[in-house]
Amino acid sequence: NYKMAEKHYKILVEKYPDNFLLHYNLGKIYELLKKENEAKKEYEECIRISPNFWQAYISLGILYQRKGDIEKAKEYYEKSLRINPYNKLPYSFLAVIYYSEKNDEKVKEILLSAIEKGIKEKEFYEFLGSIYFDEKNYQIAETYFLESLKIEDTSEIRFKLGVLYDKIGNFEKMEENMKKAIEINPENSLALNYLGYSYLLKNKNIKEAFEMIKKACKIDPNNGAYLDSLGWAYYKMGDYKNAKKYLEKAVKLEKDPEIYEHLGYLYYQLKEYEKSIFYFVKAYEMTDKREIRDMIEKVKEAMRNETLGKNKK
Repeated sequence: NYKMAEKHYKILVEKYPDNFLLHYNLGKIYELLKKENEAKKEYEECIRISPNFWQAYISLGILYQRKGDIEKAKEYYEKSLRINPYNKLPYSFLAVIYYSEKNDEKVKEILLSAIEKGIKEKEFYEFLGSIYFDEKNYQIAETYFLESLKIEDTSEIRFKLGVLYDKIGNFEKMEENMKKAIEINPENSLALNYLGYSYLLKNKNIKEAFEMIKKACKIDPNNGAYLDSLGWAYYKMGDYKNAKKYLEKAVKLEKDPEIYEHLGYLYYQLKEYEKSIFYFVKAYEMTDKREIRDMIEKVKEAMRNETLGKNKK
């Protein structure tokens, strides 16, 4: 009962006004009661009495961050680190703030500082790996992902490694890590779809790919990328009716050139040439791929031949 706890702590604070822990604990109770202004006053009083009590600085940082005063939040997190540089929380909070501000260099600086202090959290390595991955610095990204993996082998980090190996053209390692991601978490829809679609691209293990993608769609039935993969799997198996069903669903959810391209191929096979050109053109406008441009010409040629055939009749 937080209201009762508030009552008792107020009595104790009145009796022992110089006890910093009582002020801190009362601040925590106020937070639980959504009395943030009162909580702030108690944390400030705690710091006045005991300036090196780093926990109060973190609590104030969280309060200011919650209120949207990010600069004040940073100030208190940094003060807590000056007192105790071995607590992981301020590093985490600061990294998230700077990442939201798109200041990747500052994020790196903060996380590397934590690691240098011996705070070797898997999340810190994973965070660093993701930043370097986004910068297309795959070699360094791999190093940090593998460091994270040493601490804990998770489905999420295996997925990230799988994508990284795919980016550098190592299909075997991509496949290995995606399979491991699925083994650790059979409900990892990202890994199921990624590996399944990768098989489709290589015309490999089509039935297995279909089952993986179907499972991903069952987990997340309104995911346009998964529905596109499922439609493409049906296309690869020659089931154009179901391919159309799922690709048309996908295109309503995602405006993606790959979906447009898939629909272009599908309608070409169905001899619905106008629709085929429509989707190929949309895909070409977004990607400028020569292969798509060539398909547009091929569809036009098919339309001309179809028209000539009708005229001869």
